[in-house]
Amino acid sequence: MRRAAIERGQSLTEFILRSACTEAELALADQRRFVLDDKQWKAFTAALDRPAQPKPRLRRLFAEPSILEKKRP
Repeated sequence: MRRAAIERGQSLTEFILRSACTEAELALADQRRFVLDDKQWKAFTAALDRPAQPKPRLRRLFAEPSILEKKRP
């Protein structure tokens, strides 16, 4: 671990902390898996297969200039 920390230009503490944070993120990312029974799976796939419904408020929002596009006074 010391050698790896040196290679990265970090202290041993920084290296260990960063490695632990990365591992924690990976562990939490694995939590995205979910299990459904047949009835739930059918409802889920039916929701995905439904045609998109227009959202007028969302359309208006995207039609407005973004904060980055607005001119400053």
